[in-house]
Amino acid sequence: MKLIVGLGNPGMRYAGTRHNVGFDTVDLLARRLGWSWTGKRSRALLAEGVLNGEKAILAKPQTYMNDSGLAVGELVRFYKVDLASLLVVCDDLDLPLGKVRMRARGASGGQHGLESIIQHLGGATGFPRVKIGIGRPERGRDQNIDFLLSRPTLDDRIELDRACERAADAVLSALNEGTESAMNRFNGTARDGTARDGTARDGTARDGSGGNGTGERRADDGKRARAQTASVRARAGRNDAPGPSGAAPAASGTGGILESRDPAGSAGSA
Repeated sequence: MKLIVGLGNPGMRYAGTRHNVGFDTVDLLARRLGWSWTGKRSRALLAEGVLNGEKAILAKPQTYMNDSGLAVGELVRFYKVDLASLLVVCDDLDLPLGKVRMRARGASGGQHGLESIIQHLGGATGFPRVKIGIGRPERGRDQNIDFLLSRPTLDDRIELDRACERAADAVLSALNEGTESAMNRFNGTARDGTARDGTARDGTARDGSGGNGTGERRADDGKRARAQTASVRARAGRNDAPGPSGAAPAASGTGGILESRDPAGSAGSA
């Protein structure tokens, strides 16, 4: 059985905040799969179905972020889930806005929901996780709590929604192909949704070659395109050089901090 947990804070007060991108991702997965949030167990909302002939459960702990482990630990024990079959989706303050990163195991990195889960699993860290970057506040760590519990700007919301889409893709890839394969495919994914191997989310290559494009090929194509553009401009008698292209916008992430049991209270440091 597979258990996919999205971390966040319950209630409309926290809906759409940066700290809730884990909830947003499992909500997206439920919509894609046609599953409903009709179950409730161990202080978590559940949606379940079958993937690849195996039972799978999506979960949203209702304990607030800092106590996520209370719900996750109970679910793991009740369903007898081994660590490799548990996958957690959460925010990360230390990743740029919109960056998605999958890990097969590891420490919490200061994310208090992960800290709580590790604590309630007896210190075990060998479960996969997908982290979504939300960035950090401009004026430093003193603003972390307000930043985590606030709703992003429209532009940042667009980036986070795209990141949640990629995170959902990464989760499904891990379930279908294994964690290592998903890590190879999605770690380093560009902000346009193109994977590190040069394939878009639909599996096609950016050069239209059907999924076998490479970063080197894209670089060569880009050089040729820039050279052609410069040549055309030169023939046209223009002396202005082409400006930089392909610059990615800055990213924002939620990651290293967790509010207290009362999300309006003080948070730990990343």
